[in-house]
Amino acid sequence: MGIFAIYRATARLVARTAPRGLAAAIVLIVPCYLLLGGAMHAFFLDAARIVSEHGSDLSELTPQSLGDVTGSFAFAGLTGLLLALASSVAQLATTVESWDRAVGVGRGIGGWLRRLTGRPLAMMLAQVIVLLLVVSVILFAYLLLSTVLRAAGPGMEDIALFAAMAALVYFGVATVFRLHEIVADDRGPWRSLLSSMALVRGYFWKVLAALLPLAAVLIAGSEAISPSIDTIDINDATSIVTGYRAMASAFTPERSLLLGILSAVAQFLLTNLLTAQYVDLRARRGDFDYDEAEVIEGAME
Repeated sequence: MGIFAIYRATARLVARTAPRGLAAAIVLIVPCYLLLGGAMHAFFLDAARIVSEHGSDLSELTPQSLGDVTGSFAFAGLTGLLLALASSVAQLATTVESWDRAVGVGRGIGGWLRRLTGRPLAMMLAQVIVLLLVVSVILFAYLLLSTVLRAAGPGMEDIALFAAMAALVYFGVATVFRLHEIVADDRGPWRSLLSSMALVRGYFWKVLAALLPLAAVLIAGSEAISPSIDTIDINDATSIVTGYRAMASAFTPERSLLLGILSAVAQFLLTNLLTAQYVDLRARRGDFDYDEAEVIEGAME
């Protein structure tokens, strides 16, 4: 299928999976955004208070002040990790629903939950660890390369940054079907990454081109919701305090709610787009026999 045919198939899948898939994404993602917004609001308020009390020289911080800002930062970090985990579970939940609809399988709520919380959930959690390890290797290679290039001349470390960004983008796109491989073929955390990369090989730019419009809409929506904040002068305590307070005011419950809903909707749309692409690429590879192809074509039309 061409890109526009992919979008039409995505629209049909969205209509079929909207009640359950979208609800799962909203229930899992929106509360985490509200928690994260509250945590970031508290952290920047604590940071602004400390700078206003001690100035930009923080060498004489009291244990109480240090404990306050450290606790706020730790809580914000934990809520960020919770959001990342909830987003992964939401993508898995919508992937299960989307794939079932694509292949013409109907499940009740109980069957869907049992399918979700069985082996796919365990494999997805294990895969998160594998992904963290792979990303850590890329970042370590970037630090090593940038150190070497910095010694070669000024500005040379930008080459390392470009290489690291290119590697992360390629890895992200090449493994974008990792959850579909877990759900559709019951693959493990490592094997699903390799299978996704094999499936994307030769179609990288097509997959990327289909993803870019949704990414652009998500970025534009986030920018529209988020307020603009003036640049902070790190040598001016007043500028730091004003900037931190502006950042704290940006994390309102209303904005967190809107960002959570936007993220959940984008996650839901992305999963259905990936399902349409996944079916197309596997059909091109000849993975479906006549009966399976007929079922999938009927379910997506």
